Amino acid sequence: MVKKCIKNLIVLFLVACFISVLNIHSFAFGYNNHKQMNTKFGDLISERVVWDVESNKFCVERTYEKHSAQTRSHQDGATYTNTKTVKNGILGLSGSIELEYYVSGDFTWDTSAKKTWVSNVQGEVTYFKAGEIVDEHTYELRSNTRRATAKYSFKNKIGKDGGTKRSISVSCNYRGSKS
Repeated sequence: MVKKCIKNLIVLFLVACFISVLNIHSFAFGYNNHKQMNTKFGDLISERVVWDVESNKFCVERTYEKHSAQTRSHQDGATYTNTKTVKNGILGLSGSIELEYYVSGDFTWDTSAKKTWVSNVQGEVTYFKAGEIVDEHTYELRSNTRRATAKYSFKNKIGKDGGTKRSISVSCNYRGSKS
């Protein structure tokens, strides 16, 4: 009787371990799929759910980093990209995508001079459900200062209204930290 009980406990334990391994694998596999979809932006360094004021909905904001080769002994550089996905579901995590856009900039910094530069600013709406995209602009803000910023703005015009103005930015300080 005791042997049969121990045998059943061992089988139950092995089944529980097997289920745990499957759950961990599916979680990791889903996360890796997300990272592989966005490899053009680099490595995912942060992800957060934020309130999108323009659409009065929650959205997911992701920041990516792609390091470049060191240019001088006291300078370094990286490309930082910020993406925003607006969905019509709960907390921006579920539902269909309504709007998706990004901004990217090449940042170079010099820690000894406490200066940061931004160049090659690119921004784009990668998906929109309705309307048209107008008044697109990219900006290099505060270059050659302690903190530089890459910014992208546009209007999502639906119907006859003037459109909803939207913008996204990514910044880097003279230490090379995304801010």
